[in-house]
Amino acid sequence: MDLLVAIESERLEIADALATLTPDQWATQSCCAAWTVQEVAAHLTQGWNYSLAHGMTQMLRARGDLGKVNSRCVAPLAAAGTEAIVADLRKNAASAFKPPGMGFEAPLNDLVIHRRDMFLPLGIAYESPPALIENSL
Repeated sequence: MDLLVAIESERLEIADALATLTPDQWATQSCCAAWTVQEVAAHLTQGWNYSLAHGMTQMLRARGDLGKVNSRCVAPLAAAGTEAIVADLRKNAASAFKPPGMGFEAPLNDLVIHRRDMFLPLGIAYESPPALIENSL
């Protein structure tokens, strides 16, 4: 499986599904305890919206607390609005971003997990193909 093709496909499918949501659905609590659907969707755009230097600075400020870093970085991305999030996902669907020191399994895993985190509370059924799950590990 070509992981970059799988990542692009997942981002585009997620963007298409997000584009159909109502404002109430965007504001729904996701399976991620601290985030709404909108905030999880914004998180999916985080990788290409911030430089490595920004991320490292945030890690130092948060004393290594990745949860704090994510919350601080997600807030402005989510505040840009739902249309901006969908457009950003589509525009950057083919982004080759991956966290430092990790392979493309990491962003694929993030997409597979957070897709369920967003859509499960909304009753939107989706089962990731087994090959996608196997390649995201």
